[in-house]
Amino acid sequence: MANPWVKYTEMSPTYGVFTAEPLERGYGTTLGTILQRILLASLGGAAVTSVKIDALEGVEEAEVLANIKNLALKSFADAPVELKLSAKDGVVTARDIEHGSEVEIVNPDLHIATLGKGARLNLTLTVERGVGYHLADESKSKDGLKVVNASFTPIVKVNRKIEPARVGKSLDYDRLILEVWTNGVLSPEEAIRQSAQLVKDQMDSFINPADSKNPSVKHESKDKNYGVFTADPLDKGYGTTLGNALRRILLSSIGGAAITTVKIEGVDHEFSTIDGIKEDVLDIIANIKTLAVKSHSDSIVEMTLSAKDECEVTAGDIQHDDEVEIINPKHHLATLNKGAKLNIKFTVEKGVGYQVADVAESKNHPIGTLPIDASFSPVVKVNHQADSGRKNHDVLALDVWTNGTLSPEEAVRQSSQILQNQIDIFQRLNQRPTDGSEAGGTAGGALGGLALSIDDLELSARSSNCLKKAAINSVAELVNKPLEDLLKIKNFGKKSAEEINTKLAQYGLKLKGDISDLSNLFEEEE
Repeated sequence: MANPWVKYTEMSPTYGVFTAEPLERGYGTTLGTILQRILLASLGGAAVTSVKIDALEGVEEAEVLANIKNLALKSFADAPVELKLSAKDGVVTARDIEHGSEVEIVNPDLHIATLGKGARLNLTLTVERGVGYHLADESKSKDGLKVVNASFTPIVKVNRKIEPARVGKSLDYDRLILEVWTNGVLSPEEAIRQSAQLVKDQMDSFINPADSKNPSVKHESKDKNYGVFTADPLDKGYGTTLGNALRRILLSSIGGAAITTVKIEGVDHEFSTIDGIKEDVLDIIANIKTLAVKSHSDSIVEMTLSAKDECEVTAGDIQHDDEVEIINPKHHLATLNKGAKLNIKFTVEKGVGYQVADVAESKNHPIGTLPIDASFSPVVKVNHQADSGRKNHDVLALDVWTNGTLSPEEAVRQSSQILQNQIDIFQRLNQRPTDGSEAGGTAGGALGGLALSIDDLELSARSSNCLKKAAINSVAELVNKPLEDLLKIKNFGKKSAEEINTKLAQYGLKLKGDISDLSNLFEEEE
């Protein structure tokens, strides 16, 4: 993954623009939706909840109440606070409201009313702290007391926009632009920080369910591959918001391993058939794609399969070393008749998300090697349902199925941690990545960088040509090649190695070996 950061531009004390980039594709919408929802509905503040009218002459009641609702207030008291407004003749503003140190009026020039000669205005305002928007209980309005609708949020408006962002030559990233307007009680900068913290607090419960309190997250294990998670209570609206975000991350951002290529003896293309085998090559490849494999190596690992005569071939027949585990050894691969034989070589790689066969095909494999689509995600399926039938809160039910390489509990823990890491950048505004680039490092590991091609590094022509002549076309191949082997490439020297390490550092990666320790091995570049 790229290493995103957030640039904050203060347009005015009440209006700010936040630009987050580069985000993994889809995260712009995910983070933007969460933050917009929380900014508008979940930040606490103060508001007038009722108005006692003792005198109201020469002005419309509805006009006065509408203006009072626009008061921007800070309350430092936990209990309700009463404010007095007594005026006659002329223009009345919020500056005329009498209040103590428990309350601060942020917009004292707000117009309340214009009174004609001899007119009077005597009001008692009740100020309370709260969250979100509260509808007035009209049944409590009587004897001059008007209970009013109260908006406690300090946020006036939020706009979000998603654009493509560039990393190297790739535009497969998001740029999230958030515009935030406040009423002055809270700065846009503080509002976004508080919103990010609210998300992180919610995710803590999913990361450590045993210690969770608000919300409490309960995990019910149906079997080793299926778990149900229930979060209760969640603030109104959070069920859908968090459910959508976790589902998206669970399905697309959890790392795993998959078979990326196969080489079947006697087969040149996937549309072939093999004598004596019931399944054609397409069927065999389809069966291979659903193998559940776990890799303990960051390098590409090979496995082999040799079978002959009449038998059922399963995943348990595959030969592999300790770096790989096959989770579903009884998985059917092929059916052989008498006299038939099947020899296959597999490559297993780590990755994130879904990789189409074209990516593996670009790596110049030997003739006869068949790249296949690879799903690295250990998560097979996710359902979520938010029960908003409760009066004041939501209950989120999250159903998670995995392929067995990762438990549902660990999958939810990892996805929650990823969301925390992504949202954390909104609490570290204007802090570029430590390498000085906008696309360096990794938010969740270097797997995103490994998926890049050599062209994405934007190397000099000399370095790029050296690597391509040696059939090194991807970052994954490059970082797994020992430095001593790279030195054997014609025209590859110290300058090339240093340039490549500089580029790799943007993704939290480096060459396999220490340049300083091997300086005596470098040949002088022409």
